[in-house]
Amino acid sequence: MPDIQRWDPPVALVLLEGMYRPYTDRLPPRSGIDGDVQDPSNIVWLRNAQSDRYIQSLAEAGVIDLAIHQS
Repeated sequence: MPDIQRWDPPVALVLLEGMYRPYTDRLPPRSGIDGDVQDPSNIVWLRNAQSDRYIQSLAEAGVIDLAIHQS
């Protein structure tokens, strides 16, 4: 399967961080609608390299809700 170099549709492309650098030589796609921004609206990163960050990224993607207990 060829690399996706640019993602233009408004529908979000969901990517696993562990499938890209530094683990492989594949470059992640860039957003074609938001330009070169850190968090484009049409690409969602699930940061699965660390468990805490993975849960945070699931919440940011709207997959789960987080409740923080304060004592």
